Amino acid sequence: SYIVNGLVNDLVTIIYTGAPTTEYLITGTILKESGSALRNATVDVVTGSKEILRAYTDHLGTYRLYVAGGTSGSVVPSMATWGFVPAEQQFTNIATNWGGVDFTAVQLTVSGTILNTSGDPMQNVSVGYISQDGLTTATETTNAAGFYEFNLGPGATGTITPSFTDYSGWPFITYYFNPANIAVTDLSASLTGQDFVGSPDPFFVELCGNVSNGDGDPIVGVDVTFVSSETTYTETVQTDAAGDYCFTVDFGESGVITPAAGMYVYNPPTIAVTDVAANTSDLNFVGTIPVATYSICGRAETEEGTGIEGVTVSFHILESTDVLTAVTDSEGDYCITGVEEGTSGSMSAEKTGYTFAPLGVMINNVVDDIENVIFIGTLETYEISGIVTDNETKGALEGVTVSLTGFEDVVTGTDGAFSFTVEYGYDGTLTPAKEGYSFAPAQRTYADVAEDKLNQDFVGALFTHLISGTITFEGNPLENVEVTFSGNAGVAYTDASGYYSNTVTYGYSGTSTPVLDGYVFDPVSYTYSSVEADIPDQDFTASPSEYTISGMITMEGTGVENVAVNFSNGAGTVYTDATGYYEMVVDINYTGVATPVLEGYDFTPESISYTDVTMDYADQDYTATTTMFMVSGTISEAAKAGVPGVTVDFGMGIESVLTNSSGYYEQYVPYNWTGIITPTKVGWVFTPETISLEGVVADTPDQDFTGEVETFIVSGFITDAVSGAAINAVSVSFTGAGNTTTGASGYYAMEVPYDYTGVITPEKPGYTFTPETIALANVTDNTPAQNFAANEILFTISGTVLDPADAPV
Repeated sequence: SYIVNGLVNDLVTIIYTGAPTTEYLITGTILKESGSALRNATVDVVTGSKEILRAYTDHLGTYRLYVAGGTSGSVVPSMATWGFVPAEQQFTNIATNWGGVDFTAVQLTVSGTILNTSGDPMQNVSVGYISQDGLTTATETTNAAGFYEFNLGPGATGTITPSFTDYSGWPFITYYFNPANIAVTDLSASLTGQDFVGSPDPFFVELCGNVSNGDGDPIVGVDVTFVSSETTYTETVQTDAAGDYCFTVDFGESGVITPAAGMYVYNPPTIAVTDVAANTSDLNFVGTIPVATYSICGRAETEEGTGIEGVTVSFHILESTDVLTAVTDSEGDYCITGVEEGTSGSMSAEKTGYTFAPLGVMINNVVDDIENVIFIGTLETYEISGIVTDNETKGALEGVTVSLTGFEDVVTGTDGAFSFTVEYGYDGTLTPAKEGYSFAPAQRTYADVAEDKLNQDFVGALFTHLISGTITFEGNPLENVEVTFSGNAGVAYTDASGYYSNTVTYGYSGTSTPVLDGYVFDPVSYTYSSVEADIPDQDFTASPSEYTISGMITMEGTGVENVAVNFSNGAGTVYTDATGYYEMVVDINYTGVATPVLEGYDFTPESISYTDVTMDYADQDYTATTTMFMVSGTISEAAKAGVPGVTVDFGMGIESVLTNSSGYYEQYVPYNWTGIITPTKVGWVFTPETISLEGVVADTPDQDFTGEVETFIVSGFITDAVSGAAINAVSVSFTGAGNTTTGASGYYAMEVPYDYTGVITPEKPGYTFTPETIALANVTDNTPAQNFAANEILFTISGTVLDPADAPV
């Protein structure tokens, strides 16, 4: 407890009072049945249902708990999937340390095997256990034998549930198990044989539905029975407050579901299910309470009173769209049953080919059976008519006798017309006849006539004869040859066997001529005069009228595409394909020349000639080369002779050439060549420096250059060797190159040609020079500082001065 003594500077002073308490140690060990320690087990001291202290066993299975003196309670061990003996140990008013409070940890096994429906073990199935209170969970996985095992404590209560999804394909497959789970209740001994069977298909499916009345309201408490058609299994359930019912049956089950009749009649009366593979929820029945019904009976007959069989008599109920029907029997009698009491409606009779009177009969408020509702039927009649025309004149054919089974013959007049009236359902044959004529069609047949048959026309033709034969090519049938008979007598075509035939009228005169593109025939035609009988064996032999000339055009072994191969004398032009292949079809006896053409190419041979072609020509090949054009010119000094030995370069892929002694050069370049011509020679410069050509498609001469030898300046100073003063007007000579003279500054300069070799010699009266000369060799650049020192030449003039006495003065 504490006392608030006062509040000073926002501080609360708290004074505690109390007395020390005495605690006692509870200790013990928890060992497994094997004698090994159980680590991390929870040990609680519990008073009533309230936990007050908790400890955990160490690696030796030992625990220690301190409790206040005078406490009473229980020491309770716990650990998921373990049980303990004893389950707890109690103490009362503890007043001393309590040791040796030991427990034995106990586990029991629950095991089983999971197989598939073929009896094979299922590996890697996840098997889960969850205790009833949800506090203990464990998961195991089946081994290669499909075996699993849980270690659980005694008294364990929970559920074992397997699960497995096959991810090896798409879509993934989740398995069903039978049973779906197994309950473990108050486990007191190890359990084996807790087995499951797995399948990708469900083991059970639900068959559900609803039973309601005609207003949609549920019918409660109806017994609904399922009877298997595959086994002896039968089950009955009752509809619930919503009218719903459900059966759980084996996957693939077949059977019949039937609601108990009671006071209701059900629609449908039963529902059959076959090979059920999924839950079904729409197996519904609608029940109605039956009402009293009556019949309406009568007869359908002819005016003579003969019954008419097969008449459909209908009762159309006014209060709904329902129609009740009956069909008359062999005597013409009928009865419509199931007419509910109080019903009103209209009646009618119908049969194809008949009309009935009355059209309808009104029936009001049926309260009893009704008899003798009679319908009188009249058979309908139809017209069969047409015109007979002449095949040759296209006009009406007079005097044709037209016969119809069961009727007198009719002979056509000038309009060629005929007509008959028959009853519904008539069967018979219509046939025209006239001496000397055949008719198309030869006759017309009718069965169960139910409508007018108009335009039943015939075409008459004088008797005809067949002209026929076979057309072959190299001994084989030739199909689709057109054989034309003159005088518009017809055209025939050979079939796959080469056979043809054509019908001509008696007395025909004319010719038959075969035609087929690419062929000629022997004989060319047959001639006929006054044909009076069939004429067979009018055979023709075909030979080609066209032949193929083909080949390849290649360059260095590769086909050249789009080469135009021109065939003279109007035969035309073909082009090579991507492989270099060409093919031309020419007429028989073709004579002409084939010439390949493609800009930028030459061909070997240039052309191939053909004379009187009567066979195919293959391998008519050409070799292509790129067309080359000459580019040429002259390189010369200005107003002088040509410059020999100049290297003329044409760029990549074209070899360089040298000018000859006249300065002339030439080189061949391919079609459409574009490049730059560049002349070079050591010690020379050229104008222009280069010539550019673009798209060369012809010989290109006069690509000329002007060359001149490259020159350099050799220079220096000539000065007085003593004073260093410039010496003017010194003549400086260059061997083979000429002379020059120093100026006032003593400077001289001389232009010499490339590679000049010679001697420089200065000269001026009264002077000598050092050095006397300078030798130059192979000058290839300007050469300054070729200096000389000048030494003036001095002379001594001397004599003697004597007096008159010849004495020295």
